[in-house]
Amino acid sequence: MRTANTSSGLPLVILIVLIIAGGSAVLFFQLRTDKVSELLGTKDVLHTLIFITEDSRVISTQLFLYSKVTYKGALLDIPSKTGSLLESKGKIGSIETLYSPGKPSAFIAEIVEILGIPVDVFIRMEVQNFVKFIDLIEGIEIFIPNPVENIEDGQTVLLPSGNLVLDGSKVLEYLVYEESSDSYTDIAARRQKIFQGLFRSIGKNTQMLSHDKVRPYVRDLVDANVSEKGLTVLFDEMASLDTERFVFLQLRGASRMVDNESLLFPYSDGNLIRETLRQTLASLVNEDVFSDEELNVRIEVLNGTNQNGLATRTSQIFQSFGYEIKNIGNAETIYEKTTVIDRKGDVPAAQRLAKIIQCSNVVSETPAEDAQEEINATDITIIIGKDFDGRYCKE
Repeated sequence: MRTANTSSGLPLVILIVLIIAGGSAVLFFQLRTDKVSELLGTKDVLHTLIFITEDSRVISTQLFLYSKVTYKGALLDIPSKTGSLLESKGKIGSIETLYSPGKPSAFIAEIVEILGIPVDVFIRMEVQNFVKFIDLIEGIEIFIPNPVENIEDGQTVLLPSGNLVLDGSKVLEYLVYEESSDSYTDIAARRQKIFQGLFRSIGKNTQMLSHDKVRPYVRDLVDANVSEKGLTVLFDEMASLDTERFVFLQLRGASRMVDNESLLFPYSDGNLIRETLRQTLASLVNEDVFSDEELNVRIEVLNGTNQNGLATRTSQIFQSFGYEIKNIGNAETIYEKTTVIDRKGDVPAAQRLAKIIQCSNVVSETPAEDAQEEINATDITIIIGKDFDGRYCKE
């Protein structure tokens, strides 16, 4: 009788032990891993949306793309006044109207719909917390090309030109600063330089940010869909990020007035930016690396097709490799085949560029010695032809 009871009770005991062991294993795994680590281990490029807010206003939104494979990064500026068909509201309006304090899901979902790629991680900071965070990392270094004079609430704020280290309040002033003559391109470029400096400073302060006493403080400054540990892992990656070779992207579109407000509507119903992102994501994981000397060439990209914006999108491919584009424009005629033209007698440099887009048509057209103006203009001209599919030249 006792033997039978003991035998029948053994399976139950084993089951309980297995449940406890399984639960302990799950808890142990959760403590050892986090969402950011998992994403970095499974994805070629991590998509992080960072936005700075003030109550119900969205001050700045940046999509940060980061490749763990190559340590390359890209930033896409997304204007708060981006226009879209807001299905939840049943009208056309700006994406900013979808944001409400503490409830960013609708705002993020609309950005995902426009861009056509998911957001893996989001980080939101209220302006006062943004200032505190920058002060925590001892400011950011940034180059200001022209002196800034900003008058707000009757107070004049002056920022001199040159390489400066700005504290949190000064960074915020520069972030919101706009001249009446500024184009969207000017404003977006200024904001992206701020975030470039921010990532650089984070990379220099990863040890401090990972300290046990600092991590909870940082987590309290942000609203994010990742844990305290996840933020630490993300910040640690900033130490490896190549901040000097960022790709800066902007949401191109046409301005239209809606309810007495100027909104930017993405070109081609968003198809242009989605294609640009597709190309950028592909180039970020490419492990080809060029030296500073090899990158020191003046490049011109011309569109030799009828596709609008193709030269701009193609230039971003070369920017992702670290090249600086001096000129973007249209060719004088339509080209059947993409052509890379060496203009300074350095065919190997032209061939390196051609290899990036798998172009086999490389020619040399060095100007005469007395044509000094043409010599100073461009080292290499890339004319995109009809054989180019947006990333590579087809055979």
